[in-house]
Amino acid sequence: MKIKKVFFASMAVLLLFSSCLKEDEKVLDSYAAITAFSIGNFKVWYNDINIQGRDTLVYRLEGGAMYPMTIDQHNRLIYNVDSISYGAKIDRLTVQIEHTGYAYLKKKREDGTTIDTLWSGSDSLDFTKPVVFTILSQDLKERREYTVQLNMHKIHPDSMTWSQRDTVGYKALKDQCSLIKNDSIYLFGKDETGTPVLVKRSIVKNTNWLTPVALNGINADLWNNNIILYNEMFYQLQDGQLYFSDNAVDWNQSPAAEKFRYLVSSSNSEYSEDVCWAVNEAGEIVKSENMINWELYQTNVSSFPDRNISACCYPLKSNPQILRTVLVGIDDDYPSMKASVWTRLSTDSVWTEITPSATNDKLLPAKGGLTMIRYDKDLYAFGNGFNAFYQSKDNGVTWRDCSLLNDEYSTWNIYMKFPMELFNKLTKFSSVTDSNNTIWIMTETGQVWRGGINRLMK
Repeated sequence: MKIKKVFFASMAVLLLFSSCLKEDEKVLDSYAAITAFSIGNFKVWYNDINIQGRDTLVYRLEGGAMYPMTIDQHNRLIYNVDSISYGAKIDRLTVQIEHTGYAYLKKKREDGTTIDTLWSGSDSLDFTKPVVFTILSQDLKERREYTVQLNMHKIHPDSMTWSQRDTVGYKALKDQCSLIKNDSIYLFGKDETGTPVLVKRSIVKNTNWLTPVALNGINADLWNNNIILYNEMFYQLQDGQLYFSDNAVDWNQSPAAEKFRYLVSSSNSEYSEDVCWAVNEAGEIVKSENMINWELYQTNVSSFPDRNISACCYPLKSNPQILRTVLVGIDDDYPSMKASVWTRLSTDSVWTEITPSATNDKLLPAKGGLTMIRYDKDLYAFGNGFNAFYQSKDNGVTWRDCSLLNDEYSTWNIYMKFPMELFNKLTKFSSVTDSNNTIWIMTETGQVWRGGINRLMK
């Protein structure tokens, strides 16, 4: 019996020892890898306005979870596909890592050599440059190095990017007018022979311009680049008579009895009052909903613009049911070389002129080729010379040169600038803004530029 007891006791010890060996074998893994990686929260610094109305530097917190990290096990790279916001402070970030084995952080010594130090989740890391982690398996037999790169936007989101690459097939035209319809640019003008033509292209990148097509039903000697788009139809004037086209190529005279000096429409934008405006032969403002029957709207508008007319229509912030239309242009009789600016609410009974006053001397300059667009929820105007964007944040009342920093008006986009190749060039042009928030400029010298604010362009 004693022998049996000793035998069974020995077997029990042997089984226990064997069991411990198996557990040890499971723990001592030979695999080394990072299986999950995330960054902690960080500050993003940006300019804002303090209670005194002055520029100040403030920050917002962004969560690292907004930027998932990709792990490339083959190349042992860890990176974020979506770039971190411009202005982010990434020189003291914490990270969370899921890994096998042991994690070490590779650090550089003063003499240039490197050393692996055991990583701690409380470590603050400098990601302004790549960070290298070393993973060592539990049995110390396998070693892997991972390089972590945080991608961050390198340019200011409010700055502009311009390119001049989409000129294939472009036909430089004189006396231009350009419009957007169904995500295509319609460029009208006269070719080198004096023939009125249409040049068309899609707004899609790397799309070529189509072959110019001569306009039918249009007298070249009576060419007028005052062309508008209203209710999906194109309209222009020939010696004061209204002509229309559904395809922009074949034109017919309208049965409208009214004769006009010029047409005004803001329906080329996202919003429209569903009414077209015009100045008739007598210099009065008239309106129409069907382009045939015209109604007298306002007289005594001697300072209403004569040329280079642009209009933008958009809803009020306080009441989206009410639309505001702002109209700018050049009036040859207007004093002090300032543009003529008019505004109207859809609930108003008249157009109202914005005039100089003791409290408002910051009016829009009367630039040649004056053009106005609504962009990034503000109004911008520019003209021949391309030396400045003028921005209005108060619906056309005051205008400031975006390139000039001024404490009195510190919230405008100082990064709105033209490409250097256009700066101070007195070339004539036409311009449109498409649904991708891209500004197009087509010059009579054969250049096509497209640009916009980086954070807006699709």
